[in-house]
Amino acid sequence: MAQVFTDVFEELFREAGLSKEVIAECANDFLGIVFLHILGSTGEKLTHSEKDHLEDLLGANNYSGVIEFLASHYSPEEWDVLLEQKIKPLFNEYIENLNL
Repeated sequence: MAQVFTDVFEELFREAGLSKEVIAECANDFLGIVFLHILGSTGEKLTHSEKDHLEDLLGANNYSGVIEFLASHYSPEEWDVLLEQKIKPLFNEYIENLNL
């Protein structure tokens, strides 16, 4: 998932003259925001043992595994709604606040 954000940010910032390192840093910053938001939205759906498993994934820096694990707690329709109604507005606001 991190690579997806890096690719999107590279496309958006191509003309801004930012280095690949700065673009990757922006993508990672935003990915952190996404993780926190999805974790907050999903927390009530997780059992205690699932929360422990999630902590293990986070501790191992397995972010793709975290997203897959969290997504598995949503129907495809619910996941699309989460992305469209929660993550997309965050993304738009983040881009607007970069002031490039």
